[in-house]
Amino acid sequence: MPSSWRSWLPGPQHGAARGMAVFGPSGNVDSAQLFDLMGRCEALRAWARDHGVVLDDTPGSLAGLDERVDVWSAEPDIGPRLGHEVGGYLGTVIVTNVPGAAWRAWPNGHPVVRQPSGRDVDVMARAARRIASHHGTLASIYTDSL
Repeated sequence: MPSSWRSWLPGPQHGAARGMAVFGPSGNVDSAQLFDLMGRCEALRAWARDHGVVLDDTPGSLAGLDERVDVWSAEPDIGPRLGHEVGGYLGTVIVTNVPGAAWRAWPNGHPVVRQPSGRDVDVMARAARRIASHHGTLASIYTDSL
């Protein structure tokens, strides 16, 4: 069988979006609208506020979130949504603090952060992997995206 047999398989930008999808009129999703939508992270922000963790959209706030994220993942109120909420917050921190970074949606609606270099960072998948594996830190994901 040819070595390129997988070339017909859709990549993460095509096919069904994983976990979360955003869509706009005519398939266009404005970066500013995505920033507003993804930055809300309402459940995560409320949970953090109730537990004394300050989420101020700075890289320093990722450490406080990292300290509690493993405990929160076991909580029934937020646990199932935690990957999306943390991914949205992580992306918001990157977009807020890295000049030229912006939210964008892949053709399938999956939200990612576009770096000034043109590289897309799938913050949703990276945050979900961090939570599932209990290894690494959100700050290291932020640093890797610089």
